[in-house]
Amino acid sequence: MFDDFAVSVDRDADQTVVRVRGDLDNYTAPELRTVIAHIMVDPPRQLTIDLVEVGFMDSSALSVLVATHHLTEAAGVGYLIDPPAPLVMKPLVLSGLDQMLPLRRRED
Repeated sequence: MFDDFAVSVDRDADQTVVRVRGDLDNYTAPELRTVIAHIMVDPPRQLTIDLVEVGFMDSSALSVLVATHHLTEAAGVGYLIDPPAPLVMKPLVLSGLDQMLPLRRRED
């Protein structure tokens, strides 16, 4: 469904939204980690990671999301994740990270 991996960043004075498309796995998660590291050099007030168009996530993706949680918490930055489709949410749910990470609740 989402064949091509891409990360885009929309930034304004208060908020940064990172949109991810495609599979977020061992090969692509480092790119997301790098983008977030660059953003956190001059952190926004709010960082949102939009995973709505992610077709697959593995433990590498979860690692990036948890690391971002710790980075934003330490910097006093608001952090929110727009979650992927329910099937792709499975790793977050099975790991219990859906209870730890700040996920926007879906209104399906």
